[in-house]
Amino acid sequence: MRDRCMRVLLRLLAVTSLAVGVHAVVPVPLACACSCAPLDTRQALAGATAVFEADVLGWKRAPTGSYGDPISYTVAVTRVYKGEVPSRVEVISEGSEAACGVELTGRVTVFARDRGGELTTNLCAAPWPLDRTKLGIGRTPVPATPDQVTPSPSPSPTRAPSAAESLPPLVLWGMAGLVAMAAVITWLFRRAGS
Repeated sequence: MRDRCMRVLLRLLAVTSLAVGVHAVVPVPLACACSCAPLDTRQALAGATAVFEADVLGWKRAPTGSYGDPISYTVAVTRVYKGEVPSRVEVISEGSEAACGVELTGRVTVFARDRGGELTTNLCAAPWPLDRTKLGIGRTPVPATPDQVTPSPSPSPTRAPSAAESLPPLVLWGMAGLVAMAAVITWLFRRAGS
């Protein structure tokens, strides 16, 4: 009877740990998916303030480090298709795909809007699929001003933030605590059974 109770308790602990772990890894904002009306390339061009091709140099998240904080990408503009864009610019996007944020890595074509002097982009701004023939030949970007040439304070590497970097530290510590607790209880039950 005692062995059966231990097995039931261990299974209950395992199921609870799994449920808490899944809830911690899959944040609540993911339940609200981004929904965009599909755009063709001409519609996306018409709705954008600036359209350009660029290489992503780095990114930084707002100081709080919260999952949904906007991310500022530093990019080196190589070709401009619409608007006046300097050779180096910051582009801001929401920090999660649930809020229609877009991850910028490598070489990108950005469809941006001017929001109070800042260029912003999101998943709904870009066409799908992109028809490059509709962009035209483009032109070189305007020269960067001295403050744009100076590197941003410690930009992060060009890779975008991973899901683990987006999780609050409390969730990570909670998951580690559950695993440790399960290991201790298993060890105690095995020791009592021998």
